[in-house]
Amino acid sequence: MMSARILVCLMCVVIVLQLALANSAREEESLSDVTENNGRASRFREFKIALKAERRKSKLVPKPDFLSPPRDLWLRKNAEKQRISITWKAAKISPEYFDVRLSTNGQPTRKRLVMASTVAAGDENNAYKQRFKSLQTNTPYTIKITSKYGNVSSTSVKISFFLEGRTSSSSQDSDFDTDDDVHQEDPPKQFFPPKEDLTEEFFETVPKPERSAYVPDIIDHPLDVLFMVDRSSSFDPELLETKCLLRNLTAHFHVAYYRKVRIALMNFDENQGLEFSFRRYSDAYTYDRAIEMFSSRSGVDNRVGHALTYASQTVLQPNGAYGSRRNVAKVVFVILGSDSQDYVEQAARELRGRPYLVTVVVGYGDAKEASLAAIAGSADDVIRHTDGANNLCDLWLHAHELMWKKLRALYSIPLKPPRGFRLGMSHSTVVDMKWSRPDDLVNYYSIQYRPLRMGEDGQIVKMKANVGQEHRIRLMNLDSTEYEFEVVAHGIDQTSPPVTVTFDMACAATKVDALILLDTSNLKDAEFEWLARGFLKSFVDGFVIGWDAARIGIILYANEATYVAPLSTFTVKQELMWRIDQLRFDGGSRNTGSALSFAYFYGFEYVRRDVPKILIVVTNGESNDDVTRTAKKLRADGTSLFYIEVGSDVDNDDEVRQAGNEEGLQPYADYSYFVESYEYLDHIQYNMSRQICDEAFGYYKSVYQPLPVPTNVRVRDIRNTSFEILWDGTESELITGYTISHNGTSEFFTTGKHRTEFTLYDLLPGHIYNVSFQAKGYGKDSATVHVITTTGIYNRHLSAARRSSRANLARVATYQLAGAIRCRDQIQGVNLHQAITTNDTDALCRQIHQ
Repeated sequence: MMSARILVCLMCVVIVLQLALANSAREEESLSDVTENNGRASRFREFKIALKAERRKSKLVPKPDFLSPPRDLWLRKNAEKQRISITWKAAKISPEYFDVRLSTNGQPTRKRLVMASTVAAGDENNAYKQRFKSLQTNTPYTIKITSKYGNVSSTSVKISFFLEGRTSSSSQDSDFDTDDDVHQEDPPKQFFPPKEDLTEEFFETVPKPERSAYVPDIIDHPLDVLFMVDRSSSFDPELLETKCLLRNLTAHFHVAYYRKVRIALMNFDENQGLEFSFRRYSDAYTYDRAIEMFSSRSGVDNRVGHALTYASQTVLQPNGAYGSRRNVAKVVFVILGSDSQDYVEQAARELRGRPYLVTVVVGYGDAKEASLAAIAGSADDVIRHTDGANNLCDLWLHAHELMWKKLRALYSIPLKPPRGFRLGMSHSTVVDMKWSRPDDLVNYYSIQYRPLRMGEDGQIVKMKANVGQEHRIRLMNLDSTEYEFEVVAHGIDQTSPPVTVTFDMACAATKVDALILLDTSNLKDAEFEWLARGFLKSFVDGFVIGWDAARIGIILYANEATYVAPLSTFTVKQELMWRIDQLRFDGGSRNTGSALSFAYFYGFEYVRRDVPKILIVVTNGESNDDVTRTAKKLRADGTSLFYIEVGSDVDNDDEVRQAGNEEGLQPYADYSYFVESYEYLDHIQYNMSRQICDEAFGYYKSVYQPLPVPTNVRVRDIRNTSFEILWDGTESELITGYTISHNGTSEFFTTGKHRTEFTLYDLLPGHIYNVSFQAKGYGKDSATVHVITTTGIYNRHLSAARRSSRANLARVATYQLAGAIRCRDQIQGVNLHQAITTNDTDALCRQIHQ
């Protein structure tokens, strides 16, 4: 028993020792694994840190919107060793990598060359080389190289060659099909150094080939592009080729919703086949996704004529529904691979008849030549692909070239000058310039305005306005003087002649009582819309409306006259505009004579005293009653009469002209117009506003007393060719500005009431100048104030003479103001050397007068 127990204990001890030894071995093995894993983790952490550092560096380089293809390609063939080598350089914007493909008999072999991550974008000093080995002799090959940066690709550069069974030094018949700069001849063997020696200096020694292939530009100006695609085929590769073609074209558009390229997509299904409109997407990425989602529908019939009509009458109409824009060229890009089930010619003519539209047509498969030619305009403008849909994508470059050629022809059409100017006075210092929106391909306007007669003191203000902003260009902080406004329309390649209009801000505070008589006896709804919402609103907008400013009343008449907006009721511009929107009209007989009587007795019943009265009559024919008697009464009462006749017997090249009717009301009118239609009535608003302002100021001069004389007029900062005039400001509401002139020229200058200084430039040194200064405004011009001074001479030896002469001139000015002597306002400048020899002031004045 004892021995058995001892044996069991020994066996237990052996087992324990074996387990301990096994555990020790496992721990050593585990420790070594942990050490190895820790080393791997450390190296991985270092790799991640380095990768993050490279990514931080790469973030400093912005991702390009487009890439240029590789350049300076060199091909070397070695038929004996059955291999080739091709070398190229990166373009100005360095890509991430190059996609190099070698293909033969349609079997491509793709190999990717990744650039070093330390090469910054824009580095074009690197050269790259790729070798292909184990090629078959007497076999045609094609190499295609594309620059890549993420999902941005450049134009591919292709080289086609034939590897004959002889060395490359004797091969001179290689066929090259390239899209960019490609050297089409093998260089000598010794001319090619190793890759490490391919530096910028080496490539400068290489003769550059002539550029003969078309290189597409990125279109970055406003353009509306409508893709019309045939999706009736169930053959997937056909649709893939179409999508590839569309993506290549889209990659060369600067797609942006505002001021750039917009894209829409349609198919030729018999239903409304609009995939997405111009409003749907606003960047190139979303367009690419939308094109990728475009799918085919087998079993549908192509209705090309119906689709073209829908595109012309609906999708391409410039409205907010589909996003097509005015004053923007349109491109309709048609890709058609099957026959249409309806007539195409009439719809195609209607589409091509739209202004500023070009069509680009790509035909393949079963598409009829007659239909393609009708859409393109001629058979010569059709891009015909004879190999079905195979390699249809390769036609995008030809299509881009044809599209750009047609667009350049559109952009070469001269632009017409802006017209239909209207003037809006919203405040005494603010004016709104408006003109009609043209139908030309206008991109933007350049505008400048300045005070008209302020010499070098008149600051020129320049600004830019986009097309579509013609309805209101606001000019602010203006003084009460005359201004010159110039506008030029700019297209892509053309510029319109400049148009200059003038306006006087002194007219902003003009006090007039104007009454408008509108003939509604024979009007249509559309004509009344032009009359009320067009002419009336633009006329009212040309004045500052208020109790102490202009007041406007409106009378509608046919059988009877209706006072729809009395003079004394609507004295706020917004309220008067609201009343015009509420106007309705009644037809009937045209009784202009009774309407004139109504205006004479009731229209001007509450007219203000000492305020000019204006009567404006708008009619479209002769009156059925007598107008002579009342017209004479109005003239005798001092009312200024404007006569506007609307008719259709005007010359084709004239929209507005002076009326020439010698009978009826026209002989009694102070101003008369003949307008072709109610649509052009608002075009005369600018001239009428100026004429009413002139009538008002003429009335003020005949009724009011002379204006106050400017006080404390003096001269300072006298130089050899200039000096400055100062005067005290005035609080009088009657003064709108000042007139300044001098004897050295017949030109006169004007300035607003808020200025208290003015500088005369371009004077002669050492001459005596008599400056005349006068206030103008609502009344007779003030008495003239004279200031006599002399310009300096930069000569130190004449300083005493100048002081003596200026003292004499000061005495002359004092005697003149006192009435001792009388010199004329306009006198000739006298040389200073003659003036200093005369001490007698009377003789000096006579000398100046001579």
